[in-house]
Amino acid sequence: MKPIIWLFIEGDADEKFFNKIIKPKFEKVYQVIPYKYSRETIENFKNLIERCCEKKEKFIITCDLDESPCRFKRKIEICKKADYLAQYTDVVIIINEIESWYLAGLPEKFFKKLEIKDKIVTTNSLTKEQFKKLKPPMFHSEINFMNFILERYDSTTACKKNASFEEFYNSIK
Repeated sequence: MKPIIWLFIEGDADEKFFNKIIKPKFEKVYQVIPYKYSRETIENFKNLIERCCEKKEKFIITCDLDESPCRFKRKIEICKKADYLAQYTDVVIIINEIESWYLAGLPEKFFKKLEIKDKIVTTNSLTKEQFKKLKPPMFHSEINFMNFILERYDSTTACKKNASFEEFYNSIK
């Protein structure tokens, strides 16, 4: 039986991305349990982390950088939410905004087809708002645009365009 790994994710866009792109890579080694924690109470979140630690189950917590000035400070904020994490800070991965990971994996040939005129060399600092502005009019919603990207997603391209994605993706063993 494969060891268990929990993927604690924030929102709906994160869940869709992790289920389509990240989970299949993890499933080669682990039994993967994705879990959307953002709507949980802090107490429930702490209990889940404590349970993982007691059972020696691996876990990764992802979150957006939000208003934090740097990854380290955001990491500390998340660790404080679950006191138990203080000993396990190496399992916390922070991403700037999930939209930056989405756009990073869109192959170059589709930028022209979608008439996205901006040349995207890196998505490291791409915000949700910038992502919304790049959405072509042919897509009625961001979700449709995200689904389009996921169906064409190229992890090699994403690693070249986004440092936090590359760091995370290549850390999956």
